[in-house]
Amino acid sequence: MAYTVSANASNCMDACSLRSRQSSPRPMLTVVRLSDHFGQYVLTLKCECGHTRTAQPQTLAALAGFDALLADVVKRLRCSQCGRRRCSATVRPENKRDG
Repeated sequence: MAYTVSANASNCMDACSLRSRQSSPRPMLTVVRLSDHFGQYVLTLKCECGHTRTAQPQTLAALAGFDALLADVVKRLRCSQCGRRRCSATVRPENKRDG
């Protein structure tokens, strides 16, 4: 026996299934210093050669300090594959599995 749900919801249980179950996207994080947002974010570092790596701000702060500007720290980074200093960084909120 097959049940179908019509596009017009006549029952409250049908209306719930028609709504989107995804939550709204989080706002983008703006990070100027490594200490912004209390370090609760993850950096994705990408080189021009295509090599990518994720890093915790705590790792970079151990080298440069939490008061360091993110742009200055990124300028100092070197790719572990090609050896160039042409990295870019993107920031995303930290998930439970990240930390």
